[in-house]
Amino acid sequence: MTTKRGFVLAAAVAVIALVLLIAGFIANLVLTDLRVSLDERERTAAFWAAEAGAEWAKARTAAEPDWFSDLPHSPADDIEWLKDGAIGQLVALDGSRCKVIREDGKNTIYSVGSCGRDVVSIIKVQFTGPPFKAVRWKEL
Repeated sequence: MTTKRGFVLAAAVAVIALVLLIAGFIANLVLTDLRVSLDERERTAAFWAAEAGAEWAKARTAAEPDWFSDLPHSPADDIEWLKDGAIGQLVALDGSRCKVIREDGKNTIYSVGSCGRDVVSIIKVQFTGPPFKAVRWKEL
């Protein structure tokens, strides 16, 4: 009889361990999906913040062609400078942030949108001159 009780106890422990293993696996899947969803939401918000900043900068430059926020910087498209070093013009947005950069004497506008933890989207707009005869943009 003690052999049966020992077997039942071992079987119960094995079943509990299996259930806990499956529960841990499901919890890991749910948390991973949640992280991916939050990251996607932040990336989308950062992109639209950058897009809004680019539109703001185009309107500002069309109204004031000599407007600039920073002195010229080299090399072009220096992402670390755009994110951290450039002064830029901060544009107020709801729930996200945007910094617009136009270097003196250049026909390029950078719009750096950010949201949440270090999620950044940078849009570069190049133009031939106000009022934006040939506008071309790309996401860096």
